[in-house]
Amino acid sequence: MNSSPTYRLRGDLHVHSHHTECSTHHAGEIRGDPVSCGPQSLFDMVEMTKNDIGMEYVAIVQHPTNPVSPHTIDARRAKELLENQQRMDDLQSEGKLKDFHVLIGVEMSIMPNGKLEVPDYILSQLDIVIIARHGGLNEKDPQVIMRDFRSSLESSRVHILSHPTRYVFPLTLDNWREVLTVAKKNNIAVEYNTSWQYDENFIDLIGEVGAMVSLGTDIHPDVDGETGKLTARQHSQLTLGVNRLFSRGIKPGNILNLMSYSDLRSWLAR
Repeated sequence: MNSSPTYRLRGDLHVHSHHTECSTHHAGEIRGDPVSCGPQSLFDMVEMTKNDIGMEYVAIVQHPTNPVSPHTIDARRAKELLENQQRMDDLQSEGKLKDFHVLIGVEMSIMPNGKLEVPDYILSQLDIVIIARHGGLNEKDPQVIMRDFRSSLESSRVHILSHPTRYVFPLTLDNWREVLTVAKKNNIAVEYNTSWQYDENFIDLIGEVGAMVSLGTDIHPDVDGETGKLTARQHSQLTLGVNRLFSRGIKPGNILNLMSYSDLRSWLAR
């Protein structure tokens, strides 16, 4: 087993606030009852990450629609997504964020034929775009799943493929090698989601293909707003995730969360 190199964990690239459209989904299950994702405002989410954890940046992403039944967003939801972006831009311009940085974006569900929930003119105005399969589709045909992966990974707006193995059970390692290869070709990072257990063979495959990796806690703040517990867990989970990636031979230069903010922004603008 390789020893872990010295590194600085600079940010969490997958966090949700109460502005997200969500369902009560947790590792291994997804139910269709939409609820608030917690009481935190965008500013509260930033403050708890900056002050309690000491990171440089965080990506706050929203589910555009309920992941149980994804669909193309309407004009109202499109307006909300852009308002979130503007709200954070205003906080930055007012000096309230100081030397902390916030990326505002979406976590879109992969729909049939790789269709995207959010139109291109909205995606082009967001900082970060994540895609993921969620349990609502309940697709079991490997050929259909692979088709949808291929199509969605061809979008030039997508930056990260989130929790790729979650809700996807029939794919083989050869299937995953193809998915990871397509992601690398299109400069899309593969997420190590700390709320999900990853098989070591899959992590080894990431290293073999040479894909970039992002880490995210995928935290949906609980309804009690226990932010201290959330942030302590957040930092611990990310640290464990980085060390596990190192132990399987993933290089520091292939992990987005170890980049400086300026380098990360350059990578996102690829």
